[in-house]
Amino acid sequence: MKKVINMWKSTTKEFLESQLPIPVMAMLKLRSHLRHYKPFTTHVRERNFILAQQDYMANKIFVRSLPYLAFVDTGNICNLKCPFCPTNNGEYSFSSPKFPSVLKRERRFLDLEKYALVLEAFGETLFSLSLFDWGEPFLNKNIFEMVFMAKEFNIEVCLSTNLNIKDPDLAQKICECYPDSLILSIDGICSETYRKYRRGGDFELVMENVQKIAAYKRKYSLKKPELIWQFLVFKHNEHEIPFVNTFARSHGADIVKISNAYIYHEDWIPVNKKYHPLEARKNSCDFLWTTATIEATGSLSPCCVNRDSRYDFGKFTTAQELRDLWNCEKIRASRSFFHKKKPDSEILCDMCTLIKQDAE
Repeated sequence: MKKVINMWKSTTKEFLESQLPIPVMAMLKLRSHLRHYKPFTTHVRERNFILAQQDYMANKIFVRSLPYLAFVDTGNICNLKCPFCPTNNGEYSFSSPKFPSVLKRERRFLDLEKYALVLEAFGETLFSLSLFDWGEPFLNKNIFEMVFMAKEFNIEVCLSTNLNIKDPDLAQKICECYPDSLILSIDGICSETYRKYRRGGDFELVMENVQKIAAYKRKYSLKKPELIWQFLVFKHNEHEIPFVNTFARSHGADIVKISNAYIYHEDWIPVNKKYHPLEARKNSCDFLWTTATIEATGSLSPCCVNRDSRYDFGKFTTAQELRDLWNCEKIRASRSFFHKKKPDSEILCDMCTLIKQDAE
């Protein structure tokens, strides 16, 4: 009965909010947003956020705002060969049979000059910046400088790593550049389970690095980076779920996330349906109104799951060119997809498994 009541309250709240004028709804969204991003708030960012939400709610194709979130791929090169990742392996399709199993774009690291253009274009409006996508961030020799550069704009910075890095000074380098959070991709609590998916990984090295970072934080009383242990659930590791939280925290993790994996292969899908691949959302997604994805090749991409360069919106050589891409013809066509049954041209969103497609 309690679940039914809570569901009714949630549904009623959503309905009542949907009846509010768009400007009021945008203000409510801002209020919720600032609960997390208050330390990174400026008047410019607040105003930009409201405009972005208003344009999204009104299905505007040409927007008045710039992105307030961003993914920047510091390099589409990795040191592991995970079977569902298109970067090195591509043994299986990562998120949908419609997507290519291998990354179809030039392999390279993002250089500092191109990265500086991203900050010049969007630095004033970004609340948060995720410095990762298809590769291992710590393989880019400039990654620590990139974090420093973003912090000069007072942007929240998040990194995601497999921590298979042999560098005795890694913990010090990470803590001294002071990212806000560090996602640790560790899908096992023993070497045998871990290596089943993180192929080529060294479990002992990863544990050593985690403990060194945690020890450095304790030594200098640092609150950041927040260490987020991410455990993707597969059939071969779901038996470890009851023990992950205790194990991870004993090694220094601040937060433990048990996450569904975007997998579509029966040999890997967990028995527990709770951890099956995520179902499609409603026919909506705000990425094209709120979040910029910058590929290591120096192009603006539809979102962080795009592995094929032909869907990119375009390359940029100046900050103004990047800002112009935020309203280019390709991105406007993609935005129009969300209130049309059929897109006018082939777009990435039409293949996404997380968006419910309209019935023909």
